[in-house]
Amino acid sequence: PEHLKVFQQNRRLNWFAIHVLLKQQKDIRISELNFSDPYLFLLYLIYIRIHPLRLDEHIHMLTKIREEFNEILEGKNNLNKYIEDPNFIEWAYSYLQSHRDLKRDYPDAMRFPIDSPQNKKDYILSIFDFNFYNDNREKTRYTLAINSLKKAWQQKSFRDKGGLKQPYHVPLTKTAKSELKKLAEFKNKTEGTLLSELIHKAYLNEMCDENGKALY
Repeated sequence: PEHLKVFQQNRRLNWFAIHVLLKQQKDIRISELNFSDPYLFLLYLIYIRIHPLRLDEHIHMLTKIREEFNEILEGKNNLNKYIEDPNFIEWAYSYLQSHRDLKRDYPDAMRFPIDSPQNKKDYILSIFDFNFYNDNREKTRYTLAINSLKKAWQQKSFRDKGGLKQPYHVPLTKTAKSELKKLAEFKNKTEGTLLSELIHKAYLNEMCDENGKALY
Protein backbone atom coordinates (compact mmCIF):
# COMPACT_ATOMS: atom_id res chain seq x y z
CA PRO A 1 0.00 0.00 0.00
CA GLU A 2 1.13 3.54 -0.75
CA HIS A 3 0.98 4.71 2.86
CA LEU A 4 3.44 1.95 3.92
CA LYS A 5 6.14 2.59 1.32
CA VAL A 6 8.09 5.01 3.50
CA PHE A 7 8.29 2.32 6.21
CA GLN A 8 9.67 -0.43 3.98
CA GLN A 9 13.29 0.80 3.85
CA ASN A 10 13.55 2.61 7.19
CA ARG A 11 14.30 0.32 10.11
CA ARG A 12 14.60 3.21 12.53
CA LEU A 13 11.13 4.49 11.60
CA ASN A 14 9.76 0.95 11.88
CA TRP A 15 11.16 0.48 15.38
CA PHE A 16 9.77 3.86 16.38
CA ALA A 17 6.32 2.91 15.07
CA ILE A 18 6.51 -0.44 16.85
CA HIS A 19 7.40 1.25 20.12
CA VAL A 20 4.50 3.70 19.79
CA LEU A 21 2.05 0.89 19.06
CA LEU A 22 3.33 -1.32 21.88
CA LYS A 23 3.00 1.59 24.28
CA GLN A 24 -0.64 1.97 23.22
CA GLN A 25 -1.35 -1.78 23.34
CA LYS A 26 -0.57 -2.72 26.93
CA ASP A 27 -1.29 -6.42 26.37
CA ILE A 28 1.49 -6.89 23.77
CA ARG A 29 5.15 -7.37 24.72
CA ILE A 30 8.05 -7.63 22.32
CA SER A 31 9.49 -10.43 24.43
CA GLU A 32 6.51 -12.59 23.43
CA LEU A 33 7.33 -12.25 19.74
CA ASN A 34 10.22 -13.30 17.52
CA PHE A 35 10.73 -10.81 14.71
CA SER A 36 14.16 -9.74 13.42
CA ASP A 37 12.63 -7.74 10.57
CA PRO A 38 10.92 -4.64 12.02
CA TYR A 39 8.79 -4.07 8.91
CA LEU A 40 7.24 -7.54 9.23
CA PHE A 41 6.80 -6.88 12.94
CA LEU A 42 4.97 -3.63 12.12
CA LEU A 43 2.70 -5.36 9.62
CA TYR A 44 1.92 -8.06 12.17
CA LEU A 45 0.94 -5.46 14.74
CA ILE A 46 -1.27 -3.30 12.52
CA TYR A 47 -2.99 -6.11 10.63
CA ILE A 48 -3.20 -8.93 13.16
CA ARG A 49 -2.68 -7.97 16.79
CA ILE A 50 -4.36 -4.56 16.86
CA HIS A 51 -8.13 -4.59 16.45
CA PRO A 52 -9.21 -4.41 12.78
CA LEU A 53 -8.93 -0.91 11.32
CA ARG A 54 -10.32 0.65 8.20
CA LEU A 55 -7.84 1.86 5.59
CA ASP A 56 -8.36 5.51 6.53
CA GLU A 57 -7.70 4.63 10.19
CA HIS A 58 -4.46 2.89 9.22
CA ILE A 59 -3.35 5.88 7.18
CA HIS A 60 -4.21 8.35 9.97
CA MET A 61 -2.40 6.28 12.61
CA LEU A 62 0.80 5.84 10.57
CA THR A 63 0.78 9.45 9.38
CA LYS A 64 0.65 10.61 13.00
CA ILE A 65 3.59 8.35 13.86
CA ARG A 66 5.61 9.73 10.92
CA GLU A 67 4.91 13.30 12.08
CA GLU A 68 6.23 12.49 15.55
CA PHE A 69 9.28 10.80 14.04
CA ASN A 70 9.99 13.83 11.84
CA GLU A 71 9.89 16.03 14.94
CA ILE A 72 12.81 14.00 16.28
CA LEU A 73 14.76 14.25 13.01
CA GLU A 74 14.31 18.01 12.89
CA GLY A 75 15.45 18.56 16.48
CA LYS A 76 18.75 20.34 17.03
CA ASN A 77 19.82 18.06 19.85
CA ASN A 78 20.80 14.84 18.09
CA LEU A 79 23.67 12.45 17.39
CA ASN A 80 24.30 13.45 13.78
CA LYS A 81 27.87 14.54 14.47
CA TYR A 82 28.78 11.15 15.97
CA ILE A 83 26.57 8.40 14.59
CA GLU A 84 28.53 7.76 11.37
CA ASP A 85 31.71 6.97 13.31
CA PRO A 86 32.10 3.14 13.66
CA ASN A 87 34.11 3.59 16.86
CA PHE A 88 31.35 5.67 18.40
CA ILE A 89 28.72 3.13 17.34
CA GLU A 90 30.53 0.23 19.04
CA TRP A 91 31.24 2.26 22.18
CA ALA A 92 27.72 3.73 22.43
CA TYR A 93 26.12 0.31 21.91
CA SER A 94 28.08 -1.13 24.85
CA TYR A 95 27.43 2.00 26.91
CA LEU A 96 23.66 1.76 26.41
CA GLN A 97 23.60 -1.99 27.05
CA SER A 98 25.13 -1.43 30.47
CA HIS A 99 22.95 1.57 31.36
CA ARG A 100 20.72 0.49 34.27
CA ASP A 101 18.27 3.38 33.95
CA LEU A 102 17.62 2.64 30.29
CA LYS A 103 17.11 -1.04 31.01
CA ARG A 104 14.60 -0.10 33.67
CA ASP A 105 12.76 2.55 31.64
CA TYR A 106 12.81 0.88 28.21
CA PRO A 107 12.98 -2.90 28.71
CA ASP A 108 11.26 -3.66 25.40
CA ALA A 109 13.54 -1.37 23.43
CA MET A 110 16.64 -2.96 24.98
CA ARG A 111 15.54 -6.33 23.59
CA PHE A 112 15.30 -5.25 19.96
CA PRO A 113 17.36 -7.72 17.86
CA ILE A 114 20.81 -6.67 16.71
CA ASP A 115 22.34 -8.71 13.89
CA SER A 116 24.53 -6.27 11.93
CA PRO A 117 26.65 -3.12 12.44
CA GLN A 118 23.93 -1.06 10.73
CA ASN A 119 21.42 -2.42 13.21
CA LYS A 120 23.61 -1.23 16.08
CA LYS A 121 23.45 2.27 14.65
CA ASP A 122 19.66 2.08 14.34
CA TYR A 123 19.44 0.60 17.83
CA ILE A 124 21.36 3.51 19.37
CA LEU A 125 19.20 6.07 17.57
CA SER A 126 16.04 4.16 18.46
CA ILE A 127 16.76 4.20 22.19
CA PHE A 128 16.84 8.00 22.08
CA ASP A 129 13.82 8.15 19.75
CA PHE A 130 11.85 6.26 22.40
CA ASN A 131 13.24 8.52 25.11
CA PHE A 132 12.11 11.57 23.12
CA TYR A 133 8.63 10.13 22.55
CA ASN A 134 8.16 9.14 26.20
CA ASP A 135 9.42 12.39 27.71
CA ASN A 136 6.40 14.62 28.20
CA ARG A 137 8.23 17.19 30.33
CA GLU A 138 9.49 19.39 27.50
CA LYS A 139 11.97 16.67 26.48
CA THR A 140 14.08 17.27 29.60
CA ARG A 141 15.07 13.65 30.13
CA TYR A 142 15.84 13.22 26.44
CA THR A 143 18.13 16.27 26.47
CA LEU A 144 19.93 15.14 29.63
CA ALA A 145 20.37 11.59 28.35
CA ILE A 146 21.69 12.52 24.92
CA ASN A 147 24.04 15.17 26.35
CA SER A 148 25.31 12.66 28.89
CA LEU A 149 26.15 10.21 26.11
CA LYS A 150 27.95 12.88 24.08
CA LYS A 151 30.03 14.07 27.03
CA ALA A 152 30.93 10.51 28.04
CA TRP A 153 32.19 9.93 24.48
CA GLN A 154 34.12 13.22 24.48
CA GLN A 155 35.81 12.25 27.76
CA LYS A 156 36.70 8.82 26.39
CA SER A 157 38.15 10.40 23.24
CA PHE A 158 40.16 12.77 25.41
CA ARG A 159 41.59 9.88 27.42
CA ASP A 160 42.38 7.89 24.28
CA LYS A 161 44.38 10.78 22.86
CA GLY A 162 46.74 10.60 25.77
CA GLY A 163 45.21 13.02 28.25
CA LEU A 164 47.94 14.88 30.08
CA LYS A 165 51.04 14.88 27.85
CA GLN A 166 53.25 17.33 29.76
CA PRO A 167 54.00 17.39 33.50
CA TYR A 168 52.51 20.30 35.43
CA HIS A 169 52.81 21.31 39.06
CA VAL A 170 49.40 22.24 40.47
CA PRO A 171 49.46 23.53 44.06
CA LEU A 172 46.65 21.91 46.05
CA THR A 173 45.51 22.21 49.63
CA LYS A 174 46.34 19.26 51.87
CA THR A 175 42.68 18.29 51.94
CA ALA A 176 42.32 18.43 48.17
CA LYS A 177 45.50 16.42 47.66
CA SER A 178 44.36 13.78 50.14
CA GLU A 179 40.92 13.54 48.53
CA LEU A 180 42.45 13.35 45.04
CA LYS A 181 44.71 10.50 46.14
CA LYS A 182 41.84 8.52 47.69
CA LEU A 183 39.58 9.10 44.69
CA ALA A 184 42.33 8.05 42.27
CA GLU A 185 42.92 4.84 44.25
CA PHE A 186 39.19 4.16 44.32
CA LYS A 187 38.95 4.58 40.53
CA ASN A 188 42.24 2.73 39.93
CA LYS A 189 43.74 5.70 38.06
CA THR A 190 46.76 7.92 38.49
CA GLU A 191 46.22 11.25 40.18
CA GLY A 192 47.28 13.07 37.01
CA THR A 193 44.86 11.12 34.81
CA LEU A 194 41.97 11.63 37.21
CA LEU A 195 42.66 15.34 37.65
CA SER A 196 42.90 15.75 33.89
CA GLU A 197 39.53 13.99 33.42
CA LEU A 198 37.86 16.11 36.12
CA ILE A 199 39.11 19.32 34.54
CA HIS A 200 38.03 18.21 31.08
CA LYS A 201 34.58 17.22 32.37
CA ALA A 202 34.15 20.61 34.05
CA TYR A 203 35.30 22.32 30.85
CA LEU A 204 32.70 20.43 28.79
CA ASN A 205 29.94 21.18 31.29
CA GLU A 206 30.71 24.85 31.81
CA MET A 207 32.36 26.05 28.62
CA CYS A 208 30.91 23.97 25.76
CA ASP A 209 27.60 23.32 24.04
CA GLU A 210 26.04 19.85 23.75
CA ASN A 211 28.34 19.03 20.82
CA GLY A 212 31.53 19.82 22.74
CA LYS A 213 32.11 23.10 20.89
CA ALA A 214 33.57 25.94 22.98
CA LEU A 215 31.12 28.73 23.72
CA TYR A 216 33.64 31.27 24.97
